[in-house]
Amino acid sequence: MAIYNRLREAQFNFTKSFLKFWLSPTFIRNSPNQLDLQPDEAICYVMDYQSIADLMVTEIGCELGNLASPRSAMKGLSETRSFFFLRHRTGITGRKSAKNFSPRLTRILSRQRQQTAAIKVVPVSLFWGHQPDKEKSLLKLMLSDNWSATSRLRKILALFLVPKHLLVEFGEPINLLTINSELDNPALSARHLHRKLRTHFTRQRQAILGPDLSHRRTLLKKILDSDNVKDAVLSETRVTQEPPAKIEKKAQQYAQEIASDQSYRVIRFFEVLLSWLWHKIYEGIELYNIDRAKTAALTSEVVYVPCHRSHIDYLLLSYVLYRNGLTPPHIAAGVNLNLPLVGSLLRRAGAFFMRRSFKGNLLYKAVFDEYLHLMLSRGHSIEYFIEGGRSRTGRMLNPRTGMISMTLNGYYRDNSKELNFLPVYFSYEKVMEISSYLGELAGRGKNKETLFGLLTTLKLLKKDFGRVAVSFGEPLNLRSYLDENLPLWHSTPPYDLHRNACINLANELSHRINDAAVLNTVNITAFAILCTQKNAIEIGRLEKQIAFLLRISTSQLKTTLLSQSPADVIENAIRITGLVQSVSVAGTTVQTDPTNQIALQYYYNNVIHLFCLPSLTALTLRHHNDIERRTLLETVNLVLPFVHNELLISSTQALTNASVEQFLSILEAEGLLLCDDSQLTLQAKPDQAYLGLYDLGEAIRPFLIRYYIVCILLDTSLPEMIDIEQAALSIYQKVFETLNRVPVETTSSVPFSQFLKILKHRDWVDPETHLPGQNTLALQQALAGLLSPDIITAVTSCLNTLLHKNIESTTSTL
Repeated sequence: MAIYNRLREAQFNFTKSFLKFWLSPTFIRNSPNQLDLQPDEAICYVMDYQSIADLMVTEIGCELGNLASPRSAMKGLSETRSFFFLRHRTGITGRKSAKNFSPRLTRILSRQRQQTAAIKVVPVSLFWGHQPDKEKSLLKLMLSDNWSATSRLRKILALFLVPKHLLVEFGEPINLLTINSELDNPALSARHLHRKLRTHFTRQRQAILGPDLSHRRTLLKKILDSDNVKDAVLSETRVTQEPPAKIEKKAQQYAQEIASDQSYRVIRFFEVLLSWLWHKIYEGIELYNIDRAKTAALTSEVVYVPCHRSHIDYLLLSYVLYRNGLTPPHIAAGVNLNLPLVGSLLRRAGAFFMRRSFKGNLLYKAVFDEYLHLMLSRGHSIEYFIEGGRSRTGRMLNPRTGMISMTLNGYYRDNSKELNFLPVYFSYEKVMEISSYLGELAGRGKNKETLFGLLTTLKLLKKDFGRVAVSFGEPLNLRSYLDENLPLWHSTPPYDLHRNACINLANELSHRINDAAVLNTVNITAFAILCTQKNAIEIGRLEKQIAFLLRISTSQLKTTLLSQSPADVIENAIRITGLVQSVSVAGTTVQTDPTNQIALQYYYNNVIHLFCLPSLTALTLRHHNDIERRTLLETVNLVLPFVHNELLISSTQALTNASVEQFLSILEAEGLLLCDDSQLTLQAKPDQAYLGLYDLGEAIRPFLIRYYIVCILLDTSLPEMIDIEQAALSIYQKVFETLNRVPVETTSSVPFSQFLKILKHRDWVDPETHLPGQNTLALQQALAGLLSPDIITAVTSCLNTLLHKNIESTTSTL
């Protein structure tokens, strides 16, 4: 028997060595730190199905991650092995069954009742082939892992034909102390643990493989056979008087135009291609809070809602999810990307195409609605951009509600599954399309996407794009949100309530996207430099300012980032952006030039929302050196909500007050502020710390100038005779010309329109006379107290010129 055991051990080790040489598995969370395991803890691994190959691969993962071997004895127990299988082969055919519990499972549960030291069970999921099932070819079915147990034949074929397609994920350890404490009966505890493990493996397969992919023709047929589409066809027939067959054919064409055709082979092709591309153009991909995505995918359907900075966004998100063992989502893409060859590849990678507008085409809307409903009801993850398009300014665009409305309508119809929205933030040190964005902001038209245009971007591969970060925000559970904000949702709410719910939900998602923002070397350097009056700063002072901003961000942001020293941050930003260094006897100065100043404003805008509260607080302290704490908080709470609304930030007065107090503590620690219970005194001194505070206050100034201009225009005698938004934009541009500064977003009147809209919504403007109310006048007075005399003079001069022109125009008309 001893000789037999040694021969089996030798055979096992030889086969394991071959697998270690031949396979290239992807291991996830196979280290003690990632699993939060202590060296003295007893652990036991559990695999879903009885398989020696699975055991070998698990042991390889343990060796690579410095985990205890599953074939070693359990610490402190009499067990000779540290693993068991949840399901075992039974009968002549070797059918896998979960009816009988593993004896080791029962024994370790019993032993746990006799000791206080925790025993932890670590579930290990293995996916041979790592691809969803698709009803297209027998070979694919044989090689891919699917919702049935992986057979020996399929595993052998996957082993030799796709050795790199193996994913192994070590799950969250289960503490047996908790299991035993929940139930006193040993038999019930064993059954509870068994059920918990089965649920874990089922959810893991859902998250990794996604739902089964039906044949595309079957999906299209279900769309066309749905009641909604049939009703739309009937309605179109009545309106156009065309034969029903012709309208049905049109609906079929719409469905074919929209539907994705996800293929594992294309996903794998993109994974290889993008791995090469990212290494070519980026120095690395930083990933934050990926566990939020994994948890959401395990427990619900997921709708990914990223910010939209670049065409790289959807490729990057799918790549990151796939590399971390999650199913790539089906992506809503503009029909402008359905280019020859490229469109087919994107469709096979999971893109479904949508037109920019459904207006007036009820048949197309019905087909698209039904497609989205079917995808979500089947459990597919979806991705769409609530901004509607890429941001050309670097700030979040105001959200659009079209896709959200369709998602909610689908959820009203079928809410048997949980659905979570998952915000995602992309932070690029250099955006690939930045040149075209600047051209569009300068007045040039948007370049139409073409195959030739795509090919010309290949020359960009030689440029340095730095690093890119992907940050997952706080998930939003749709059921909980609707229960709280739309109590009538179970019975299809009235349109007005539904519309308001969509608007509020879109804003909430935008807030959560911004909350997940990431600082990088370029955006924080751009912010520090563009806050200076001449867009130039001595390098030593710049280092201190970046260190100051990092201290603020560490205390106030939800994500602590940038481990580099300020000197390294500046060096990296100079290399990527082309900032100019001027050396003189006085030292080295870092400054912008005309070629990169406007580009830097894009990255400045990426993070302005993170520093608007400290900036407003700093500016208020600058203009009121000795101020009561209560007055400071009142001023901040009067002005800041308008900035928050413009920048899509969620806050309350309590949170604002707490954040102000945190910032005041930082200033006090810097020696810049004397604080007592009621009074705040700014220590004005000509050192770099005070200059840094001075520069920080400049960030909020453009917002205040815009709001002040609108308030002044409302307070004129001719509010009904002028287009306030356009007049405000004109004055704003001329003010900055007078001050010899370049304003941000000079071509857009949107910020002025938004501010005016809020004033009207709050009833701060008289609806009949269009004159400002008392609250608006109080705001105007507060704003005037935060702006320097030269700005007030410039605004007044430009306003008088505008009014004089309007009076002359009116007189000549009369």
